[in-house]
Amino acid sequence: AAPVASSANATDGLRATDPASPSGAVATAPAGTPDGASAPGDSDFEPVVSEGDVVVEAQQLGFGTVRRVFEVAEACPLGRVELDVGVNSMPDGSVTLTAPSGRSARLRLRALQIDFVKTWDWAALEDLHDERGTPMAGTWVFESRLRGADYSQSATGETAPMPVPDVTVVRLRLFCEPRRGAPSAWGDAGDGVRLDEWTARWEPGARRPRPGADARALVAVRRDCTLGGVVADLELGFRTATEGRVRLVEPDGTTHDLGRVLAHAGVDRPGRHRFSRTLPLERGPRAAGLWELVFREAGADDSIEAASLRFLCAAP
Repeated sequence: AAPVASSANATDGLRATDPASPSGAVATAPAGTPDGASAPGDSDFEPVVSEGDVVVEAQQLGFGTVRRVFEVAEACPLGRVELDVGVNSMPDGSVTLTAPSGRSARLRLRALQIDFVKTWDWAALEDLHDERGTPMAGTWVFESRLRGADYSQSATGETAPMPVPDVTVVRLRLFCEPRRGAPSAWGDAGDGVRLDEWTARWEPGARRPRPGADARALVAVRRDCTLGGVVADLELGFRTATEGRVRLVEPDGTTHDLGRVLAHAGVDRPGRHRFSRTLPLERGPRAAGLWELVFREAGADDSIEAASLRFLCAAP
């Protein structure tokens, strides 16, 4: 199918589903998964997020080694990009996303899992971070080099490669930086001058939430400016699986829902999940004060292991 471009609204859902289940239950790795292997892949599940200033998508790209070109016409400065890749079998290999400038991010994809969609958020696409602020428009290229993962049957002890996976969907979600001159302007202030930005961090504590309570991280900010936006980064810890929503609370009590988290741990290892969201602040609040990141409905074994807020000052 040819790529399509559209605007989309945020939706919630699961990263891996059982096609036979109308409820969309999380699919699990078959019996015989080797110790140390992760059911969803080398990293954890990511939340389903379909919003974006530009969304381009292609379906049924083919088996194993594929290449797809996406032409993007939107000329706004790039704020961030997120990548979804769906496969129908157990993959082992890598995928690469190349920006119009030629910079690329190569991403490992290995999973003892079938029929799932893997999401890489902006934090995971570190090799493309220098693209931020450059024109979004141009040719974006997706490439995959995948084979079937080696799979061990517990009954026989024999190991054999799975079939070469079919790449069922590739989706790019591209986000613009807020426009210059607006109350939430950030980034390049003109004439090559970069607007002020800095990061405030929270150090992990020993507290764990009560069952059903919220995990919280308080970030005390002493520097001040009129904000254009804030980037929230969290690392969540859990035992086997976790689900909840992340909220950001400003010093004046204004609360922002940053999205849903659904994550699963690998076999015989505790879970870690990275969560990152960029939040434009149109009304230009002040930075100084006590900010709070909240992981709502956290379980007894859930915790915030690390947190940071990157503040971006608005143009004067």
